[in-house]
Amino acid sequence: MKNSWLVTCILMVLLPSTLVYGQGLGGETAKSTSTSQVTVKIKSPSPSSINIEEAVAPGSPLVVETLPAGAEVTVNGTQKGISPVVVPDLAPGPISIQIRLDNYQSIKHTITAEAGKQKKMSVLLEREAGSGQKVGNVIKLTGRALFKPINTTQSAPLRLGLKIYEGDEVTTEGDGKIRILFDDESVVCVAENTRLIISEYRTDMKRRLRSGWLTVQIGKASFFINELFKGLNGPSFRVQTTTAIMGVRGTIFIVWAKTGSTTSVVCLEHNIEMINVDRPDKTVVLGPNMVSDVQANQPPSVPTAADPAQIKEFQAGLDSQATSMKDILSELPPSDGRIPKEAGPGKDKEWLRLFHK
Repeated sequence: MKNSWLVTCILMVLLPSTLVYGQGLGGETAKSTSTSQVTVKIKSPSPSSINIEEAVAPGSPLVVETLPAGAEVTVNGTQKGISPVVVPDLAPGPISIQIRLDNYQSIKHTITAEAGKQKKMSVLLEREAGSGQKVGNVIKLTGRALFKPINTTQSAPLRLGLKIYEGDEVTTEGDGKIRILFDDESVVCVAENTRLIISEYRTDMKRRLRSGWLTVQIGKASFFINELFKGLNGPSFRVQTTTAIMGVRGTIFIVWAKTGSTTSVVCLEHNIEMINVDRPDKTVVLGPNMVSDVQANQPPSVPTAADPAQIKEFQAGLDSQATSMKDILSELPPSDGRIPKEAGPGKDKEWLRLFHK
């Protein structure tokens, strides 16, 4: 059957996700008199992050939160429980804290307990190499964004350089915008007020195989999909919203999940195959500069030519108005200053791989 891949897509079930919003790792707003930010350098090139808040409180208790939760917390050599954990009645002076969780890098940190003050320690744990499928990095961040690792209901502020893993969820808030560079050298720009889930992302360079499945739950994202695997049979990259599934090989397009019942898509380069999630029997193909809408329980609308005003509307809220892979690559900054910016566009592959190390 010509469109059997689309029918198969419908049979796949995406797990529901819930984001917890707030200022702490657990979504609670903390009242504090002062806050200090500390970054601990460990063996990983990407350090775990530790945030310490101080508040006036009797007994000088220590509160330890981790993302994900469930880590073993040891204080001065004595196990104190599983995070989140409260350690009361600490004597003033240095406190040695160790945090361990399977598949995450262990943390060792020392703080100083003070009489009459509470120390709240919030730790964003970094995954160990080989634990899960790392698929890319956040290479650009503007404004506020959150991320939620797989198998946790907690979210935390997203940071520049964060490693992205299969199953992670990212959400931009207000005027927040992010850009993700995937390890297959594809790029995704996430607009403001958008929630994106990396449902699946597998790349096998030797076997020339790729299986990508990204979900835009709400909001807008532009996709610059590398053509490396364009010659394979059947689309190897899919994007889903609540109403539509787009199948592609190598192309550039923008997905706009406007509400829970409407999706608009514009193709900027090559072709996209699109269906309604609930009606996989009808497929439409969008060519360059073509646009289509998908309403709940309705087949995709007949593709029409997108005028410049429509394309500009799609690009609103994104951090880039690039319409080609060459343009988006030329916008990427050099990594750690190791390659001068002016040398980048002419050495795309060498330039990009620095982000993957």
